[in-house]
Amino acid sequence: MASNPHASALVVTAGFAEIAAGSIAMGLGGYLAARTDLEHYASEREREIRETVELPDIEIEEVAKVFSRLWTERRTNGSSRHRDYRKSKKLGGLHDAV
Repeated sequence: MASNPHASALVVTAGFAEIAAGSIAMGLGGYLAARTDLEHYASEREREIRETVELPDIEIEEVAKVFSRLWTERRTNGSSRHRDYRKSKKLGGLHDAV
């Protein structure tokens, strides 16, 4: 079977076109995903700020629950590790001031 030199050039050109189209599609997808995340973050932040003004008691309870959970996890999972670090020489004996 004889190969046509123009066919090879066409295949190479089509390959480059596919790479370019894929790159553009991935770039646009990444841009749109980042933009959507930014818009979502902004709307959530705005909602939380509004709720702190309109529903301060509920927001205080929500924050207390989050910190309570974090404190419990820290005490049960990382307390000995935290204690060992504070006692280490890395802090130069100033661990009581931290």
